[in-house]
Amino acid sequence: MASCETTDLYGCKALRLQSHGYEATILPEQGGNLISFGLRQYRFLRSPRPDQEAEFNEKPSRYGIPVLFPPNRIDGGVFQAAGKTYRFPINEQSLGNHIHGLFVRQPWLILNSGTNGDEAYAEIGQVVDEFHSVYAQFPHQFEFRIRYSLSASGLLQQVSIVNTGDDPLPCMLGFHTAFQVPFSPEGKAEDYNLSVTLGERWETDGRMLPTGILLPLEGEDLLIAGSGTSPFAREWADYYTANPRLNSEGIPINAMELTDRKLNIKLIYEVGQPYSHWVLWNDSAAGDFICVEPQTCAVNAANLNLPAEESGLVMLQPGAQWEAASRMYAEFDREETNADDGRVER
Repeated sequence: MASCETTDLYGCKALRLQSHGYEATILPEQGGNLISFGLRQYRFLRSPRPDQEAEFNEKPSRYGIPVLFPPNRIDGGVFQAAGKTYRFPINEQSLGNHIHGLFVRQPWLILNSGTNGDEAYAEIGQVVDEFHSVYAQFPHQFEFRIRYSLSASGLLQQVSIVNTGDDPLPCMLGFHTAFQVPFSPEGKAEDYNLSVTLGERWETDGRMLPTGILLPLEGEDLLIAGSGTSPFAREWADYYTANPRLNSEGIPINAMELTDRKLNIKLIYEVGQPYSHWVLWNDSAAGDFICVEPQTCAVNAANLNLPAEESGLVMLQPGAQWEAASRMYAEFDREETNADDGRVER
């Protein structure tokens, strides 16, 4: 029912998980990117085709679920926190920013993998100390673990960060999750509807940095926050706070729903309360993917002159542990349940 196997993909080692018709593939050596997630004939995440492998190597954030720590942009690559000054390389030359963080290209360790009943799982990690390559820019000792598991409930992601050093650690995390549109060759982009639990939009300047001012939603943003609209209704490259909704158990959650209305399949991406911000980006509405990115903090959070409860900046104290979880699964709009592949159908 469940399996976990090692294979080769894109010229490196890959871990392939399978359970209840779901499949997922992780590339530990390529930034720990979970590069594919699907169910039967449906492929939910954007994975590089053979003709896109060069772009994937150059711009890995456009595919799968890249790990951003810190997420998105840092003004001039410099920020201060708890009396320390941090300097990251300027890798967005046109705007003079650092973008996408420390680990998006780093190889990750495989800490554990296997099966447990009908669950297939793999845990990857970073153990950062003074000998780690990111220590020069981020002089902290910490352990960063991500556990992915597949079951009848879909894909579960569990994150744990432990501060093993002696100083407070700036904890800012996001995932540049890229969704393929359509999910299958039978689908058409014009049949897709996107809704996300957006709250307010961050005003941005000419360098794509928040000004610190929050604006009310309007136009297509208001539709996205409600019943939804096309993921290509306009160009998106915008930052938002989250506005959680109650799930069936009365628990507040942040979520995205991406629906193929003709094929009657809905992909749901639920993220935990620590992810209190969203980024939407659809590459100038090119028409084949959209990134719906959960973040624990605002873009450029450490440089915003705002209280931590508004910016989302977390200072993880020595010995403390930070955790968060998210889940991705599919629903079919039919009054039946397929026990063989674990699909939730209604």
